[in-house]
Amino acid sequence: MNRPDFDKSALIIVARHGNTFGPGEIPRWIGARTDLPLVESGRLQAQALSSLFRAVRLFPAEIICGPLLRTRQFAQIIGDDCAPAVRPRVDGRLAELDYGDWEGLSDAEVEARGDAELQRRWREESIRPENAHWGDDEDLLARESAQLLDDLSRRLAPGAAALCVTSSGRMRYLLRAMPPEFERCKAQHTLGVRTGHLALIIAQAGQLALAGWNLDVPQAAALFRSRLAPFTGAA
Repeated sequence: MNRPDFDKSALIIVARHGNTFGPGEIPRWIGARTDLPLVESGRLQAQALSSLFRAVRLFPAEIICGPLLRTRQFAQIIGDDCAPAVRPRVDGRLAELDYGDWEGLSDAEVEARGDAELQRRWREESIRPENAHWGDDEDLLARESAQLLDDLSRRLAPGAAALCVTSSGRMRYLLRAMPPEFERCKAQHTLGVRTGHLALIIAQAGQLALAGWNLDVPQAAALFRSRLAPFTGAA
């Protein structure tokens, strides 16, 4: 989509869930086999996004999340606060990745396995490690992620917004549905998404345009008050 027609477009907001590790805890690789809840700071991240949506008067018509507790909690906090009539629903196409032998390990423990370069290649280039027995079929991940975005782009009414809550690993596959944007982020080593951060996608009848990636609340607010104002109550 070269020049979005906002009169005919919808907005897909993709959020990474909030923090699952508290102060002093060493972050670990947690994926589909580790069902951690949000910690207090993670709940506050959800509340910050909800406050942003209310401030710009953006109320999601749909809220969708992955099946694990951290994504469901994050979605529920936002839904309860700014879209109480919208019941969050689980979609397996937003499920987290299975990190195989890396599941539950810290970065240092992954490096101790001799996988430091493989870890770097995943983070910077999104190349999966061949020897770590990750549990997902990569082609299936790519297909179902693209299908989810396509379904939303065709189902959402013009001017409507949907919120999807998932993980950083899954967000890489959603980004692959927009090949030029994926390659740009890959070249810039910006594929990762921090906890509580957003991607904003303008969608129209199967066409997708990335408006922002790995955005914090102030960055997203600036877009909602400028380029993406047509999707808010301030338009």
